[in-house]
Amino acid sequence: MSAVRRVWKTAKRNVGYGLAVAVRASMAALPASGRLSLGERLGALAWRAARRDRGRALENLARAFPAPATPPEEIHRIGRESFRNLGRCFGELCGLSRRAAGPREVLALVDAAEGVARFRQLLAAGRGLVVVTAHLDNWELCGASVAAAGLPVVAVAKRLYFEKYDRMINDLRRRFGMEIVYQDESPRKLLRALRDGKLVALLADQDVPRLDGVFVPFFGRPAYTPSGPAALALASGAEMVLAHTLREGRDRHRLLVSEPIQFERTDKDRAVLEGTRAWCALLEETIRRHPEQWVWMHRRWRTAPADRPEAARRSGLDPTGQPPGIGV
Repeated sequence: MSAVRRVWKTAKRNVGYGLAVAVRASMAALPASGRLSLGERLGALAWRAARRDRGRALENLARAFPAPATPPEEIHRIGRESFRNLGRCFGELCGLSRRAAGPREVLALVDAAEGVARFRQLLAAGRGLVVVTAHLDNWELCGASVAAAGLPVVAVAKRLYFEKYDRMINDLRRRFGMEIVYQDESPRKLLRALRDGKLVALLADQDVPRLDGVFVPFFGRPAYTPSGPAALALASGAEMVLAHTLREGRDRHRLLVSEPIQFERTDKDRAVLEGTRAWCALLEETIRRHPEQWVWMHRRWRTAPADRPEAARRSGLDPTGQPPGIGV
């Protein structure tokens, strides 16, 4: 990259960052109802303006909820509401970015008592806990509410390409008590956190080609899914659960924690596949009940089995995505 292009790219990023800071500050100054209303409008605007993301969301929804059981108008409604929900989430996070906001403000948004009690019970075993979470509802509130309640949360985060954006997001997470470990750091940090009796939380519901993964069924299609959570549970001996929030009404959320996910642990490859398959099945059940709260615009099925033949074979597929022996 030439020096001119680097300067131009940095300038664009700084302008975008400045705009993001200004929008966040403007929304933070509004009352809570105003932040939600403006967030909904921004989400609706994005639905109309972001043609590529809207098209991807509609395509994914149509394949997940095929006609005639789900008519086109319902597909459009779910897609539009998922964008509006993201707008609400943005408004809520802008409110939490205020200097005066702290754990009390987080817990005022989330009914977390039952979920936190469940976490305390599971942590009593002394092996820590692997927590799989997803881009469902306002996912930032999941870890924030648990940390705000006083539990030790280590969040595994992607290191963002622009340091100012990274600092903006992760400083907010740290403010509510979360410890951040980046995906490109040594996994020993996560094993140490589990030995210390901490919750290790991983957002694992997206297709990330640079991460190790397996193909598991997700809405009827093989989806390349990070295998890190199951591998970490296997290596540490810790239990693994699925946890997330769900929006209840317009401005309240509830923290939900699954029972420990049971999977055979004697054979490593089989254990990783079965563990990943199990939590994905639980997540799919939840999304089917609350489709408006998931991020349908993500390219969840972009990696085909033919793109990762070794992962496909470890997953019981041939590179065409069929069961072994059916086609090549």
